[in-house]
Amino acid sequence: MSTIRCPTCGAPAASGATDCRVCGSHLPALPESTGTPAVPTTASRPTASPPASPPSAGPVGPVSAPAAGYDLEGTVLSVSEIRYEPADFNAYRFFSLVLIFLMLLPLVLVYIAFRISFVILLRMLGFHPGFSLFGNVFWIMIGRGAHGGGREEPVIHLVVRTPTGEQRTVRIKGHLVRGSIQSGDHIAVNGNWDGGTLIFRNGYNQTLDSQLRLRANAWKGVLIFLLLLAAGMVLYALSQPSGQW
Repeated sequence: MSTIRCPTCGAPAASGATDCRVCGSHLPALPESTGTPAVPTTASRPTASPPASPPSAGPVGPVSAPAAGYDLEGTVLSVSEIRYEPADFNAYRFFSLVLIFLMLLPLVLVYIAFRISFVILLRMLGFHPGFSLFGNVFWIMIGRGAHGGGREEPVIHLVVRTPTGEQRTVRIKGHLVRGSIQSGDHIAVNGNWDGGTLIFRNGYNQTLDSQLRLRANAWKGVLIFLLLLAAGMVLYALSQPSGQW
């Protein structure tokens, strides 16, 4: 049984009493209990804070090319001065000139016959000219021409430090038609190893976000054209009746 106290004298009083038994003051009535627990109002409930948004990643810059698939990756420590060397042997050029020589062989034979007759006539008149026509013609068209006809190409050497701290040399021969390389650039290159030197074929400059490309070999397209032309001539000859040949 619950009790209350007199608001006047403070004496305890039994539940349900209307007057204080000590001082006779009127006692306030107790509130009736409903047995239902009080439910906190919306204002008394703690407000859940909204979930924090993930931090912004900020602007995304250019993504550097992955080094996977490249023969060498690292930072360029130094770039040598440009020097010029004779052009390397060009197989496409060599075989293209051979095909051209064979296609023009009838004219070449006529030219050689004319020169032989001219040399014989000069010797009959007492002159002694040289006679190395065929060799000269073949060397000019095939031998010397296959090496670029005396053409020279630029050559530079790079010293590259790999992620493991090793230093490697990269040799670039030819004209870079796309991209450039300077000291401090981070590059990834492909090529053929010659001892401890990588002979450059192509690559990627991650610092400048650009490809590295040498001038294409135009003689490759010439050789393909000549082969198709020769194949067409052979097929045309085989398709003709035998009596026309």
